[in-house]
Amino acid sequence: MSKAKNIIMKSTSLILLTVSILVLSCKKDKGVGGPALTIENNFNQDFESWISGFSDYPVGQEAFFELQSAHKPLPAPLDHTDGSIFISGNNHSDDLLMFLKKQITGLKPNQAYLAKFFIDFASKAPSNIPGVGGSPGENVALGIGISSIEYDNVVTNNNYRINLNIGNQYQSGPYKKVIGNVANGTNTPTYVLLKKEGDFEFTTDSTGKVWAFVCTDSGFEATTSLYYSRIKIEFFEL
Repeated sequence: MSKAKNIIMKSTSLILLTVSILVLSCKKDKGVGGPALTIENNFNQDFESWISGFSDYPVGQEAFFELQSAHKPLPAPLDHTDGSIFISGNNHSDDLLMFLKKQITGLKPNQAYLAKFFIDFASKAPSNIPGVGGSPGENVALGIGISSIEYDNVVTNNNYRINLNIGNQYQSGPYKKVIGNVANGTNTPTYVLLKKEGDFEFTTDSTGKVWAFVCTDSGFEATTSLYYSRIKIEFFEL
């Protein structure tokens, strides 16, 4: 083999190796670069853009479960001038799901995306203390999800259930990923503003429209009350 041909072959191998490294690097660093779309709601003005709801409880038992949702200021000792979506329920079923959902438009059809969620909410559930059926903080799982199908209730055996496979409590499913819990990081029942982040991968359908989903799934058999003050989602093409 000539010296020139040997140099060409080595150069070609080096180029292929470099390309492979770059491809692997891109796969590893998903979401790097500017987002294709960003949505952000701080709930001072646009609180109606997210729809609140409840699931995993018997039909007609809304009053017994003390289900509530409303637009309210953040509670003391937090900044009372900041608005929020308040959501609350008493978990008599040992499985109460409380959620917010929003339809997102502006994404490309049939495109894979990584969604980065940034969630701010106030919780008064103390950390590392026992409670009825479980801890009021660690036993309430916080989840996120994206689906082309709207998250909605169906009736099964006279109970409301979500129509998609979202797993259960700390178990993630195809349409929900657990990213944490609602423990406030203190040993007292004082409202603390918590910030949680998480990623979720999905592919749009032919319409490019999806539903975003933020939820808590509770194993704590008493009342959980939360104030969501901001939800931001950044969408990156994959």
